[in-house]
Amino acid sequence: MVMATVIGGGIRKGNMDIKIGRPSSIPGCRVETLEDMRGRLEANYSQVSSKVLDKILLIHLKKCATPEGLINILREAQGTYQGLVNDLLETSESQVTYQASQYLNRLITILQDILGTSESGWWNKVDIWSTYEDSLGEIKQLIDILNMATKALEKTIHDIEESIIAFQDLEDILEALGILGKEFTMDMKFDTDLLEYSGIIKQGELTRNALIQVNENLLSKIQGVVLLKVPMLMEQVAFRGLTKTETDKNLFKEGLMDLLGKLKK
Repeated sequence: MVMATVIGGGIRKGNMDIKIGRPSSIPGCRVETLEDMRGRLEANYSQVSSKVLDKILLIHLKKCATPEGLINILREAQGTYQGLVNDLLETSESQVTYQASQYLNRLITILQDILGTSESGWWNKVDIWSTYEDSLGEIKQLIDILNMATKALEKTIHDIEESIIAFQDLEDILEALGILGKEFTMDMKFDTDLLEYSGIIKQGELTRNALIQVNENLLSKIQGVVLLKVPMLMEQVAFRGLTKTETDKNLFKEGLMDLLGKLKK
């Protein structure tokens, strides 16, 4: 039989010392778990979205659900907002979107010249085949340039999407601060700043959505029309060879009008 002997804060069992730590909680008292806390908050704030509830839970976990803690979080949020605005401005002022739009507009102009139409809609008498042959080199060059621009546009769209998510996250934090702030007697500056920044973020939502729509529309035209439809039409012309009938000419015109209709949307 192995004897166990009590020694100070532990037990010696044979040649082994087994230390006994202090209880992790007061006997008879249940420790509130993370799930317990979330359940309690869900009951207290039943009308709040899950994302905002997550922010409220995080503020409690950081022991910041105090007047001073809420003020500090608001100050951090103000700094975060300014950083997000600067990042978005840098993205929106990038030359990628502008240059891709310019190249696309140049392609549209060339296709209109081949077709014999002007911006005003007037038809000009042109030799459609010779005009096309003269423009073919530049068309191919523009296709290559716009193809290279797609990756840069995809990155721009991704950056704007990330920015939108970050602004939404910040909006959730401000809403959480507003809810928790009602539980304390906060000074007027806290309430004023909170209302101001919440309003500014909300107003900027339309601009951010419009910005991403412009880039997505541009990318869609390049990928779906410039890189797909234009080469298909060029291939059809090449297939017909040197001897082209009036029917070929009309089909080519229809193809050009279809391209222009898609590109000028």
